[in-house]
Amino acid sequence: MKNGIACTDSAECFVENNIFNIATPVSIYRLYDRDGNPVNSTGGFIKMSDNWFSLGREDLDGDTKGFPVTYPYELDSANANLAWKIKEGCGPK
Repeated sequence: MKNGIACTDSAECFVENNIFNIATPVSIYRLYDRDGNPVNSTGGFIKMSDNWFSLGREDLDGDTKGFPVTYPYELDSANANLAWKIKEGCGPK
């Protein structure tokens, strides 16, 4: 399975203001059993906020067990303008 972020194996992931354009933007399980059910022991803990999904997905509900962000940072709004800015500004120049 291709995904943008794999938050597995008890990792704590804070996913905020990202832009996703794939079918499975985030996975919180590393392993699945033969019936396709997630193996809980391989799960991660995720908190998502204000992400933008071009394929109509939504933020996953979750808790990062109180993961504190201990440094200052500024966010751009996740929207079409930011997607264009990233596309134009990345890759070889």
